[in-house]
Amino acid sequence: MLAALILQVMQGSQSATVKVMIYLIEGVLPESYFANNLRGLSVDMAVFRDLLKLKLPDLSRHLDHLQQDSKESGTSYEPPLCDVFTMQWFLTIFSNCLPQGTVLRVWDLMFLEGDQILLRTALAIWQNLSERMMSVRSADEFYSIMAVLTREMLEFGLMESNNLIK
Repeated sequence: MLAALILQVMQGSQSATVKVMIYLIEGVLPESYFANNLRGLSVDMAVFRDLLKLKLPDLSRHLDHLQQDSKESGTSYEPPLCDVFTMQWFLTIFSNCLPQGTVLRVWDLMFLEGDQILLRTALAIWQNLSERMMSVRSADEFYSIMAVLTREMLEFGLMESNNLIK
């Protein structure tokens, strides 16, 4: 998805697309973001969880509670709930969850201001979703609702760039 959108923006120029991808991976994103160990991504995920606790403490506690309840009910290991979706957002630089115009705006900011835009954008998305998330009662319900919300964000512009990026 990422390369396809860059190819489209670069008007089909494969060489320009490769140059943009190289710059993105080597010059904008943290080191080892797409490496086998995903070390850069792991660091961003840890930082994001801390940022979520700081900026959206009620949501963070609620998601932690849902995760803990799921673990205690005897189900298999449950990763931090926000990680499953946030990790996808980071790896695709939001191209899997936001309308194309919004994605391009996020990318513009990322190329200008750096990779911290990933954290700020993800935080803004979670903030916009927080009211709906606070009514969720289980990890299973969380996954079901997030699947619907992700589709709505992408297809119906639930997150418009002017509302998301401030």
